Formats: sequence, C-alpha cells, structure tokens
Amino acid sequence: MEVCKVKDCNDYPRTRGYCGKHYARIRRHGNPNTVKQVRYQNGRCVAKISKDNRCRKAAYSKGLCTMHYQRLRKNGYFESYKQTERNPKNYIAIYKPNHPNSNQRGFIYEHRFVMSEHLGRPLYKDENVHHINGDRHDNTLENLELWSSAQPKGQRIEDKLEWAIMILRRYAYSQETADTSQVK
Repeated sequence: MEVCKVKDCNDYPRTRGYCGKHYARIRRHGNPNTVKQVRYQNGRCVAKISKDNRCRKAAYSKGLCTMHYQRLRKNGYFESYKQTERNPKNYIAIYKPNHPNSNQRGFIYEHRFVMSEHLGRPLYKDENVHHINGDRHDNTLENLELWSSAQPKGQRIEDKLEWAIMILRRYAYSQETADTSQVK
C-alpha cells in the first residue's frame, strides 16, 4: 500500500505522493513539515527594494507580501526583478534611483551607467554611448565608446566657432593641459 512521501506519515497519498494535509502545507508554506506560517521581521515582507531598503508591506506567505509572493510564483524569484529590466530595444536597464541620469522610475541603461562611472560624471543629454561590437549585452568598458550628437544650431561662422569652443572646453582642454582663454 502506498503512503505519503513525508517520513512517519501513514496517510494515503492524494496529490504528487503527498497526503492532503502535507500537500496543503507545501502549497501554503513551501514545506510539508511547516505547521504554522513563520512570520519574518515582525510580519513584514523580506523582499529587497534596493540595496539598503526592504519592502514595508505586511507578509502574506513565505515571508513575502502579496505582490512579491505572486512574482515568486510566476517568475521563480522576487528580488532581482527590480535590479534589471530589458526595454524593447533589448538594452539592459539597472535600478539606480539616485543616479543623475536615471529616469523617473529609477532605471538607467547599464552601458550609460558604466560610461558615467568611468568618466566620473553624469552624461550630458547630447552624449551617446556606442557598443563597438554591436552586442547590446556586452557592457564592458572596452566595448563602449562615447559619442556626441551635439551640433551647432545655426550655420553662421560665429555660431560654428562658438560650438567648436564649447566642444573643446568640454572634452579636450583642462586647466592643466591648456589655457582656454587664448582659444577665444
């Protein structure tokens, strides 16, 4: 005669080799031996929203709030969903809410973040980061190069000279390498 998979349980198995009681515990708590749901952190969700912050909602099951529990059931994970995401153009976006180049939701494209960290400053709005080999998932510094899409607004010589001086000041010259007052 068949018995439940749980050690020392002699009940008849109903679903997947478990008796009704142990199968219900698996569905509710993820463990057939858990009798009562364990509350984590005073009944609060244990999912991380960012590196230092945790979700503040009440725990529902397995120490997670309803939103994070549903993500766990659907995707198999609940924390890393916020750390990365893909956009329709298949770039990788990472969650950096305090970065100056992040969008309203707190995401920044990984290749722009890598270049920004390398330069030690936020990227300007007219700067693009190009993948040299064309692979949008290869965000190593060796595969990235900085491009500028800035153009002079007018076609007068004075406008072009003003734009050229702005570009030289921004990228080529610093106080140590040249005296920019002579460029004017």
